Amino acid sequence: MGLGRKLIEEAARSASSYGCTGLFFYTDTDCNFGFYDHMGALRVGSTDTICNRMPLTVFGYYLKIPLAQ
Repeated sequence: MGLGRKLIEEAARSASSYGCTGLFFYTDTDCNFGFYDHMGALRVGSTDTICNRMPLTVFGYYLKIPLAQ
């Protein structure tokens, strides 16, 4: 259905209209973090933690967006 892609694209469009040049967001190993890699986002960091007594890695991403025309 492409809902994730549509949400990222709309967030980028909205941020760009305010003059922003990028988006920062977080995800973790419980999600499909490969999706963000595929979208062209740059993984800028990660940390390991425990959530509900289970190990979890949290990833920080940056997605560069063009300014609105």
